[in-house]
Amino acid sequence: MGNYRTQIKQDSLTKLDRTHKYTADLQKIYDELPQDLRGRWKVGNTDTLVTDDTSRMAPANRQMNGLIDKLLTNELKDDYHGFLATAQKMDGMMAETHGNQHKGQEKWSEAQDKRLRKELANGIYRQFNEQLNADQKINDGKFHKQAKGNFEKVKQRHEQPENSKMVTQHKTAPVGKLNKIAKRMTKQSRQEIQQMHRMLQDTMTDQAQNVSDESLSRHL
Repeated sequence: MGNYRTQIKQDSLTKLDRTHKYTADLQKIYDELPQDLRGRWKVGNTDTLVTDDTSRMAPANRQMNGLIDKLLTNELKDDYHGFLATAQKMDGMMAETHGNQHKGQEKWSEAQDKRLRKELANGIYRQFNEQLNADQKINDGKFHKQAKGNFEKVKQRHEQPENSKMVTQHKTAPVGKLNKIAKRMTKQSRQEIQQMHRMLQDTMTDQAQNVSDESLSRHL
């Protein structure tokens, strides 16, 4: 039974890291984690994942329960069935030795199933903790995260600035350069005014000449 437990814990991390369909599930769990406990996330001193409001980890634990159910139903189905079958055999042996359990008493197999799920959850939380503790190296058995795996994707997403829109900052032009531009504009304005004056004078001169020519023609 110990072999089943070890294999399931090992394979769960590998599947989560390398299977694309679990990226969103891991992200949902991470988003529900209490941020003031960053780097110290874990199930706690309980037999199961607490999902009611008595635990601050409850929102993340609820998401975690759903993810573990998916794993045990799909990718880890064979090993999980072997684990349960072995545990249930132990139930039968214990009943033969100690007699039938009292009504409502938890079976040994049920306690082992809760323990397995708790260990799977803590294994995932440890990987999240490692993302935040650069000096902390956590190696769960033979598991090694991929450089482009799902755990790294979660880390990279939360390393981005909250405001993902890049704000373009324009450099302020030096004061001397601004003064040169202002002088150039002033010079151009003066030249334009002078040109307008010349044009006006030329127009007035032409009009006066026309008047003189017209008067002269009348006298002739």
